[in-house]
Amino acid sequence: MKPVGAWAGVYAKGLAMGLADLVPGVSGGTIAFISGIYDELVATLAGLDGRLLGAFRERGVRGVWQAGNLGFLAVLLSGIGTSVFAFAGLLHWLLANRPAELWAFFFGLVAASICSPASMPRSRSVSIRRNSCEVRTQSIIAAPAAPVSSRRVRRKRRPAAVRRPS
Repeated sequence: MKPVGAWAGVYAKGLAMGLADLVPGVSGGTIAFISGIYDELVATLAGLDGRLLGAFRERGVRGVWQAGNLGFLAVLLSGIGTSVFAFAGLLHWLLANRPAELWAFFFGLVAASICSPASMPRSRSVSIRRNSCEVRTQSIIAAPAAPVSSRRVRRKRRPAAVRRPS
């Protein structure tokens, strides 16, 4: 059984996934990948098959819960659901009133996820991992700066021409 802190982390990652799911074009799967739970999520979903019926016959509901890693799935889905219900109004407002800032934030997350495979422990050299971490850090730092610079570039809307009476 996982400690309470680990479950709180899974719940927080579910919250982040739910936020990402509310933004068109951004995937909660990207957040799962960045946060390091993607492999466990895919393995849990892949394990929801006929073998759970055998676990039910042998050990009952508790056996299914443990064999299917349903505690992880329940906590993650609770976080996603909480986020969707709690932040849908805020995200709607941000999309309508602050789209550049919102898109910059999520662009930074997606840009960071591009570098994640290179930083995962495999048979790669240390320099590749170090460089990918530098790129990821730069992407995360640059994301909030994008809306600031985009405000300077935006053209001001000119009022519509006023018709003069003839």
